[in-house]
Amino acid sequence: MVQNNTDKWLEELFQSTAVPPSDVKQRVMKVIEKKETKEEDVKVKKKLGFFLAIGLLVGGSSAFAALHTIQLHDEKGEVVYEVGPSNAVDVPAEYEDLFKQIQEENQRKNNIVNAHRETMKPGSAAAIYFVPKRAPEGEVKMAGNPNRPHPDLTLVTNGFSYTAAQDLQKKLGDQVKVPADLAGGLRFQEGGVDYFAKNDVDLELLRKEAEQTKKDYVIKEIELSDKLNEVYMSYKGEKGKILVIVKNLEWIEGPIRGGTLDGTKVEKVIIGGMEAVYGETNSPDGFHLKNIEWMNSGSKLSYDLTTRSKEISKEDFIKIAESYVTAK
Repeated sequence: MVQNNTDKWLEELFQSTAVPPSDVKQRVMKVIEKKETKEEDVKVKKKLGFFLAIGLLVGGSSAFAALHTIQLHDEKGEVVYEVGPSNAVDVPAEYEDLFKQIQEENQRKNNIVNAHRETMKPGSAAAIYFVPKRAPEGEVKMAGNPNRPHPDLTLVTNGFSYTAAQDLQKKLGDQVKVPADLAGGLRFQEGGVDYFAKNDVDLELLRKEAEQTKKDYVIKEIELSDKLNEVYMSYKGEKGKILVIVKNLEWIEGPIRGGTLDGTKVEKVIIGGMEAVYGETNSPDGFHLKNIEWMNSGSKLSYDLTTRSKEISKEDFIKIAESYVTAK
């Protein structure tokens, strides 16, 4: 292995946020399908925002791969989204123990983040400062992620949930459309919107508090901004459920790089006159997933329609996506 790749790999691990194992999208979709009671659905909604914030639907994990690059273009012919081969680097043998330690530490942070989210009221936000378990190395500038302004700081938010499409639409205004119905007899079941937290955290104060209290993490309540982060909408019909996720990715410069699960077959399709990526996953353990992704013309809003239903055919799924795009 080339040394600079290894160094980059280590640097990214040390700066990475708390993340679940690499097959997170598969597991989240399985959880969504299994949740039948209202109480359990609430838990899914609270955790969904965190999974999306760590790049669940946008590439960056070694769990995502594609055999070739597919590019989506806007009306000007410029590349706005692409799905391509993974740039994953195998873990060098000499770093296996270190990698395990980092995984365990990230899981610990993940548990803390999710546990605090369970206690948060709708429309609230918090900053969690984690005392670094590494030697001081100066300030590290993160790559613009609003939820992660510093490697030792995670901003956690809890948005608003709705059971009526018109109520969610009223909250969103004209930012994102929320149809009450989609093709194939799909009806709106529930949805929600989350906003970015205000990034005005005094990191030094949190460091001092952690030092004085001898705690390994400190939580401070902060304010929620009015800048859209993500929207989710779930629909249900006779043939199954679909999930629509809209994310604001304006903080990412250049084309958005998306990802597909291992074993996914991808192709370019046209949805309402726009280029989109259709992917279908069928794993040996019986896991099935279809999804269609595209970028909204003239903005950095990404759209992802996902279903685990085998009863919804590729053709029907494309019609569902088109019905969303053309909805008034």
